[in-house]
Amino acid sequence: MAALLAAATSVMVTTAPASAIVPVITDPPLLDIGSISAGANHACAVITTQTMADCWGNNASRQLGTAFTDDTDTPMMVSELGGAVTIAAGASHTCALLDNRTVKCWGKNTSGQLGTGNNTNASFPLMPVVGLSNVTAISTGANHTCARLSDKTVRCWGDNSSGQLGNNSLTNSNTPVSVGGLGDVAAISAGANHTCARLADRTVRCWGANGSGQLGNNTTTGSKVPVTVSGISSANAIALGDNHSCVVLTDKTARCWGANGSGQLGNNSLTNAKTPVTVSGLATASTIDAGGAHTCALLGDKTLRCWGSNTKGQLGDNSTTNAKTPVTVVGISTAASVTAGGAFTCALLADTTAKCWGGNTKGQLGIGSTSDTKKPTIAVKNPMPW
Repeated sequence: MAALLAAATSVMVTTAPASAIVPVITDPPLLDIGSISAGANHACAVITTQTMADCWGNNASRQLGTAFTDDTDTPMMVSELGGAVTIAAGASHTCALLDNRTVKCWGKNTSGQLGTGNNTNASFPLMPVVGLSNVTAISTGANHTCARLSDKTVRCWGDNSSGQLGNNSLTNSNTPVSVGGLGDVAAISAGANHTCARLADRTVRCWGANGSGQLGNNTTTGSKVPVTVSGISSANAIALGDNHSCVVLTDKTARCWGANGSGQLGNNSLTNAKTPVTVSGLATASTIDAGGAHTCALLGDKTLRCWGSNTKGQLGDNSTTNAKTPVTVVGISTAASVTAGGAFTCALLADTTAKCWGGNTKGQLGIGSTSDTKKPTIAVKNPMPW
């Protein structure tokens, strides 16, 4: 589609005789990315030069926030959004933290995950989340959303069928509710149906679904209020996947717990873990992110390691073989951050471009096609981004 437009860059192919030389049109890379987030089957990025955002991939619930209703395989500008600082992509909704420290969400809203006081889907980010200000961080789960406030407390809204809002209830809420008994929060992360917070003392609390042990408290019983993760006292970063949870510790090693059917805990096993287990072979991890059933870590040398499900090539090692221990993502040596989606992964690079890999049936890699790829491929700019 975009490859046919004259605004793209022209590259000459010289393998044919001079009389048969034809131009091949390639789209330029998406530039000036400040942050990037992968959802179930879509992704979004904040463009720092314009304090706006681009999204791409699945648009069945209008989670791209664009003027179009179709899926798109190249980034498109989110309509009616300005002042974006960071962005978070959920299963079928998206939220942005704005520079005035409020939040706007768009897309699917059947569980109230947009926080607008109703359950009506939103095509564009027109309404801010009700009653929410002084927000410092956001995270989106499958159908719920959470925010950390400047007073170090947490608010959540949306689906609460597993207690993932943390307010000692199982009732959905289309406006933010306070997470009970939780203060001094340093970071938050939302999984499919559970949520975790890293506290200032570097311990971790989790709440919500726990069928795979993803709360880390040595049970498989869900909790409507925060419970303490066993054996974690030096957490430095936290990330949640669909049904597993991971942290990077201050010694730069990693621990994971919960579902492990695809090896997403990285401990050379396929057995679920109700308490944290050590990820094999990681000694210099700085950040971590967890997807549907895979996990990735950014190392100190700016390379990436991934492990777990690889059915779509989401580990980026040029194969589709699952890995129970970390494997090296090929061709990445200047990563600034990593984000893991349902069955795909994206990395923000030091030059403010992004590369994505894995499943791509909805165009969620942003590479101008809907073909899966087993190794990192540059996300391209749409010559018609409106």
